[in-house]
Amino acid sequence: MLAEFSIYPLQAEHMSKDVAKVVETLESAGLHYHLGPMSTAVEGNWEQVMEAIRPVTKWSLYPTTGSSLRSYWMIAKTSLTTWLR
Repeated sequence: MLAEFSIYPLQAEHMSKDVAKVVETLESAGLHYHLGPMSTAVEGNWEQVMEAIRPVTKWSLYPTTGSSLRSYWMIAKTSLTTWLR
């Protein structure tokens, strides 16, 4: 399964701390991911991906940085290798 997501700030200019949190979460989950300029793709089985993106969704709904965020998700039954071609 492949999940691609984007998180957009509505009030802040920089999201480096938020991106670092996402990367840390995905690496600690041991999932294969691709960090792109406008989105991040993560690959794994349904349970692994949902467990990894749960905190990311929580951060986008209740950010600790004081900024308002909007997140978008796409979930597909494909592999990251196929998607990157």
